[in-house]
Amino acid sequence: ATAQYTYTFDGWYTDINDANTKFVEGTKIKSDVIYYAKFNATVNRYTYTFYKEDGETVVDQVEADYGTIVNQPTLDPTKASTAQYEYMFSGWETLDGVAYVDAQALVADVSYIATFDETLRSYTYKFYNGSDEFRTGSLTYGSELDVSTIDIPTKATIANQYTYEFAGWYLDSEFTGDPVGESVVIQGNIDFYAKYSEIPVQHTYTFDVGEDATPVPDIVAGYNTDISAPVAPQRDYYIFVGWNTPVPSTMGDTDETFTAIWTPVVYYVEYILNGGSNTSNNTYYTVESQASDLALALDSTKDGYTLQGWKLDDEIITSIPIAHKNLQIEAVFEANTYTITYKTQKDEAVIANTSKEVTYDQTYGALDVPSKHGYTFEGWYLDSACSDNKLITSTSQVKILADTNIYAKWSLTPYHVYGYVGNDCVVTFTYDIEHSVNLDAYTNGGEYVFDNWYEEDVNDPSITSFTPITTFSDTTQGDIDVYAIVKPVALTIVDNIVTAYTGSASHVIIPRVWNGEEITAIADNVFAKNNNIVTVDTTFITSIGNAAFKRCKNLENVDLSNVETIGDDAFLGSEKITTINLTSATSIGEDAFYGCNITTIHYNGTKKDFETLVANCDNLSWDLVD
Repeated sequence: ATAQYTYTFDGWYTDINDANTKFVEGTKIKSDVIYYAKFNATVNRYTYTFYKEDGETVVDQVEADYGTIVNQPTLDPTKASTAQYEYMFSGWETLDGVAYVDAQALVADVSYIATFDETLRSYTYKFYNGSDEFRTGSLTYGSELDVSTIDIPTKATIANQYTYEFAGWYLDSEFTGDPVGESVVIQGNIDFYAKYSEIPVQHTYTFDVGEDATPVPDIVAGYNTDISAPVAPQRDYYIFVGWNTPVPSTMGDTDETFTAIWTPVVYYVEYILNGGSNTSNNTYYTVESQASDLALALDSTKDGYTLQGWKLDDEIITSIPIAHKNLQIEAVFEANTYTITYKTQKDEAVIANTSKEVTYDQTYGALDVPSKHGYTFEGWYLDSACSDNKLITSTSQVKILADTNIYAKWSLTPYHVYGYVGNDCVVTFTYDIEHSVNLDAYTNGGEYVFDNWYEEDVNDPSITSFTPITTFSDTTQGDIDVYAIVKPVALTIVDNIVTAYTGSASHVIIPRVWNGEEITAIADNVFAKNNNIVTVDTTFITSIGNAAFKRCKNLENVDLSNVETIGDDAFLGSEKITTINLTSATSIGEDAFYGCNITTIHYNGTKKDFETLVANCDNLSWDLVD
């Protein structure tokens, strides 16, 4: 093969120009023959390739026959600029550095690489002051820009708020990082931004706290800077409310004076009224209270009392003191004194005094007690009708509110007529100064025969005449005793002698007088064997007959103090008689007290006389005499 052709064996020919002479397999050789090798020639094809500068990127590639004219690409290639250079296409050359020649024939594979001429790039620099271009220019890549030669910019002051100080040039408008140095190497377009330090204009806040308050220091700070709230001032007896205008948390753009607002501390006054009415006096005070507001009016009222003043800590005061504390002020009341005048409401009533002074809420104390014959004083009342709810006593509390009359209440004094039969009061009659009483007959239910009532004690042996009485109204005497002369119906009296008794009473009265005659004797056997009799009134009997009380089994008490003669067996068998009085006895019959259980004998004589007297009574001995 050659550069132009490639040969391919086609066969053996005896004549290479005659296709029919081509040796065929199996041909019989009949004589000497010369075969000639025949080859077919093929034009070689070659490729030419145009690459970009990197030698890899194909710009154009063509395969063509040997000898074909190599044509460069119709469009020149380009090369991207770098920060430092710009590139201009200068031509094609082989890898060996052989430049491309127009109309050159293709005789082999060939590669061309684009070549370029380089030029240093030029860049613009700009200095901005805010949004304004302060300075501008251009330099080639790698040149050094002397930033220190750039004039220092300025920024306008904001009145009362900020002044500005140039703080350097920065490569971005956000001023990140550090400012640039004195020079900068140019490697591209570059912008510079002026940065300023914002300097707040200083202002002063002054605080006017007034007199007697703790001072508050001025606050000096730059505009819009944070400031701490001022310390609240202190002032005795006042509460700090705040400032006339709120103090901002940041400094404003002017000097300003703030004035403290004070409110006086309020102290409260509690009134201990002790039962009095509410007072109109002030219930609080402050250090600023006026004297007229502090004066204490005596305006609390209380029934029965007069307000004497107001007391604070045991001292009487006339105005609220500015003591800078809460106070308790106590009403001092004094109980009123009133005069009560006694009204007896009865003529001729006797009373020691006509009036008395009393003190409200105290007791009335001892009240005079009036008297009037025939009437009983019931008490004093606050009304003349003496209503029950108006009663007053020495222990009643005084509740009157003025000088007052008090009125006596009276009731009729009941007087009594006590009716006696013997020594016993058997009936009571009542009368008063306005009403008389009839003295009714006393028969004890028909047991007695009634003679009459007498003013004199019919049982008094010293009285020998008697005045009968049937009606009584003598109001000068008060209670009196009257005495009845009665005799039992069952008792028979003949010629001043008790001659018989047929009753069953336990107590038998023997009158002193009957039909005007004194009864002095009890006949024989009058009460013999009467087992009902327990006592017998024999006060005025002087003689007891034989067996007069014989075998009276229940007889216990018989008065023998005036009996002179006692008959035989007079009390024989009356076993319950234990005591006898023989002080008047002159004669005692045989066995007069036989069977009696005598334990005591009253006797005033001698033993000899006694033994003579009881000679006929074996059971009576001197040993029994008391």
